[in-house]
Amino acid sequence: MPENEDISFIKNKINASKKRAEKLKKYKNKYKKIWTKLEIISCWADFSSENYINDLNYYFANIYIQAKGLIATEAIISFPLIEAKGCVLAYQSHFLEFYNDNIKNCIGIAELEKGEEYYVVITTGGGLYRYNLKDKIIVISKYKGLPVVEFVGRKNTLDLVGEKLDEIYVKNEIQKILRKYMIKYDFILFAGVKIANKTNYCLYIESNCKKDEIKEITHLIEQKLRKNYHYNYARNIEQLNSLEYLFVKDGRNKYIKRCLNEGMILGDIKVELVDRKINWQKFLVR
Repeated sequence: MPENEDISFIKNKINASKKRAEKLKKYKNKYKKIWTKLEIISCWADFSSENYINDLNYYFANIYIQAKGLIATEAIISFPLIEAKGCVLAYQSHFLEFYNDNIKNCIGIAELEKGEEYYVVITTGGGLYRYNLKDKIIVISKYKGLPVVEFVGRKNTLDLVGEKLDEIYVKNEIQKILRKYMIKYDFILFAGVKIANKTNYCLYIESNCKKDEIKEITHLIEQKLRKNYHYNYARNIEQLNSLEYLFVKDGRNKYIKRCLNEGMILGDIKVELVDRKINWQKFLVR
């Protein structure tokens, strides 16, 4: 965990060892010395997990980070293959079909094209028939004719007053702007706010960046949001206020704490960049 991070809420779930802790202090940020035989880390690396891969690469330099692929509750869609330099479709596990906005009918694996994005439909050996996962993938290459894919998000929308913002679009645009302006952060969250007569979206960020920098990227994100017809209309008729930003401290732990308080299991919590739950200011800004 990051240095000085508050983990008091999970201390009762782990066993402490002072002897081990004193030994590990000698290897601060030098994890290769702790796990000397470590060669590979298998973890989630796409969509919401993408934000943390740079940190993982920093702490585990020269260790191969392997994305797990797309594993749904209903079926395994893709799995990592070192030779393919990515995750290939699990074509022998279930029957897979795909569609996007440009395709009238579903297509098969052989018809997938490099660079295109698709939603996944599965038929399983257990009897689940043509089930729409609403998970979106992008074909990044092909390995021996088999598509190599990445998970890019779920077909979800953000909707405060009928604007129906595509969650994947919002996430991608925010990340593009953050990368372009090289904004470093420990925590970031985009979510809705509904209080009294005020309805808008807010960018919660934990960063050492200057206020003017965050103000500028918030303006740029707002411009991207206004490319959505319904969002722009809601702004024009003042159903929605403009995007705001708030600086937060210890954002990740506070995010997790809210989820736990609302009944989620710790292992099921994913710290998302975009969240459909609203009014995070009540939990993050204290």
